Amino acid sequence: MRFFACLLLALPSLAFATDVFGDVSGVWDEVHSPYNMVGDVHVPAGQTLDIGPGVQVVSQGFYKLTVDGTLHAAGSQAKPILFTAANHTTGWRGVRLLTAGPTSSVAYSVFEYAKGTGAWPEVQGGGLIVRTCSPTVSHCTFRFNLSQNSNFNGVGAGLLLSQSDSVVSDCQFLSNTCDSGAGVCVMDSGSPTIQRCLFDSNSSRYAGGGAYLGAGTSPTLDANRFFRNNSGGYGGGAINSWTSFLLYNTKPTITNNLIAHNSAATGGGIYCRYDRADIFNNTIVNNIGHGIFALNQGQPVYIGNCILWGNTAAQIGLEGSTGSVVNVFCSDVQGGWGGTGNINANPHFVNATADNYRLGFGSPCIDSGNNSSVLGPFDIELRPRKVDDPKQRDTGFGGSPVVDMGAYERSAVTKGGPGTLVGP
Repeated sequence: MRFFACLLLALPSLAFATDVFGDVSGVWDEVHSPYNMVGDVHVPAGQTLDIGPGVQVVSQGFYKLTVDGTLHAAGSQAKPILFTAANHTTGWRGVRLLTAGPTSSVAYSVFEYAKGTGAWPEVQGGGLIVRTCSPTVSHCTFRFNLSQNSNFNGVGAGLLLSQSDSVVSDCQFLSNTCDSGAGVCVMDSGSPTIQRCLFDSNSSRYAGGGAYLGAGTSPTLDANRFFRNNSGGYGGGAINSWTSFLLYNTKPTITNNLIAHNSAATGGGIYCRYDRADIFNNTIVNNIGHGIFALNQGQPVYIGNCILWGNTAAQIGLEGSTGSVVNVFCSDVQGGWGGTGNINANPHFVNATADNYRLGFGSPCIDSGNNSSVLGPFDIELRPRKVDDPKQRDTGFGGSPVVDMGAYERSAVTKGGPGTLVGP
């Protein structure tokens, strides 16, 4: 009976191609690829679908792959899995992990040309939706996805995390388009971690070109690179944080990120709206607009061990009508900013013209941070933090060795890690 059901739901239409629709489980391998979705596909609760390296999943119409069971999408660097649409203009509805099994995982997979359109809530999400579950997502690429409607309800064109504690690592978010959170949207609740990812050329009409962090969430963004993302409306070219600390006691932790060449009218780098945030050891440079903009009602945004330089508006902007507050310490802020350990000095990057924002010899940011704000052992390149430069006088706090300001620690030692970081 099981064999008959598999035949019924996976009928070969061409040599080396398999049509799929309805309830599925089992193994999809490269030999029988591509798997052509000729209708909505569903992995039922209690069932598992394993997708192997080199498989192509091609939607022949505006269909979706929904997982209520367990999904193991395990591509490889040499043979990634491709989730795509046969018609790039029509697109498809993407992959949805809804209450998926706790061992679900997605690795070395490409999600492209998915579209969220229509009324809310159907407009939400594009390439991959993760809701009320926490799969691991690693080494994936999200590109050319969309989530938009006329009411600006679209969120998470690349990746939508809702009520999720997923760890998302070593991924790329490229040229996605959305209303809010074109690369990633975090919403509803949860404390996901997004680390070592590249966000490049994503665009939102409303908020958060690279990432939008919504109400009731406490995400961690660590060691990511944000380049050339854009946001209209409420701004935050790279990141818009609106986790609503006053209502939910939730806040983001934003550490060790490089944020450059992003743009927005308010907060070309980061916009914190009605929010508290911990923003430590970031390099926020050469953005169009403010480096950081804060609109809050007394709950401070903490900015420590950061470099804010070369942004076209004020390096730090405040909405005065609401009594907005930031607490800035041990940071290099062009033009100066009051606070303990802050400096106003050229950071002497190795080669900013070539987007090399490592600290050059003699940089005033070396050994000038505050050790109490170091939240992890490594910098953006997995180099150890708090490495003393014997040629540099310690001007920071916490006892030698003192952490450097910015995303990069000046050190010749690199920890072996999961792959080579992408981007400049």
